[in-house]
Amino acid sequence: MTGARRPTAAVALAFVLAALLALPFLALGLAMPRQGQPAPLPAARTLYLPEGSWRYEEAGSGDEVVLFLHGFNQDAGAWDAVWVRLDACRCRRIRVDLPGFGASRFRGDDFGLAPQARRLAEFLDAVGASRATLVGVSMGGSLAAWFAAAYPQRVSKLVLLSPSGYEGSLTHDGLFGRLLRPGRLNQAAGWLARTRLYAALFPRSVARQALAVSASYGRPWVEALPRIDAPTVVAWARGDPVANADSAERIARAIPRATLAWFDEEAGHSLPQSRPQQVADLLGTTPGDAQR
Repeated sequence: MTGARRPTAAVALAFVLAALLALPFLALGLAMPRQGQPAPLPAARTLYLPEGSWRYEEAGSGDEVVLFLHGFNQDAGAWDAVWVRLDACRCRRIRVDLPGFGASRFRGDDFGLAPQARRLAEFLDAVGASRATLVGVSMGGSLAAWFAAAYPQRVSKLVLLSPSGYEGSLTHDGLFGRLLRPGRLNQAAGWLARTRLYAALFPRSVARQALAVSASYGRPWVEALPRIDAPTVVAWARGDPVANADSAERIARAIPRATLAWFDEEAGHSLPQSRPQQVADLLGTTPGDAQR
């Protein structure tokens, strides 16, 4: 009887150890959102660069280039309602799937703001745009601001729609919210998300993207704001449920040539979807025209 119990005990112990080892992966996978199917783009193009491929759409012509940057776990389709309102714009407008999202395919693991800004500069070089107006929402707004601080000569104007990079701005609760805060928990989760085991268990998870970009939020992002030289409109909805609207005035004060435009409380966080005409109108707004 004693000899028969030993294999059973060993199997049970191995099962417990395997469960304990798997628990962090499962907790991370259940906490993190997953990527859905990319939205269709009527005139999608693919640009191949050394690190990966970009899906983008281009319309219009002119000397002015307007580049649209979507939010976290979105793609270029997030701009559909704004896009169709800009047919009369005398500009060349481009919307992209940022690396790690939509139908863009990248081999790297780092989706923080600095590498994403570098990739964005390479994209603009490849499409022959030396300067552009950047319009970004949420994560895309945070990236647009970082890019303008890092490459001031390449940005003619900024429209930042509820950018999420300010310290403590994100209001997500639960494990997901804790993982997004820069720090050791974020770093440990980022390591797990980059393993082959996690990729096999959760192939459509956007954990790598979420953890890398949120790790570059906070103080580094705030310290970059005063280096922005472009005329900037910061737009926010009062009562934003995702990115605390208290950050709006702080961001507008930190950027030397910024003006703050308020949207109504019902507009929520995703302004391109909820208030597309107002967002389109902002493209013709100079800082002195917006309402503080």
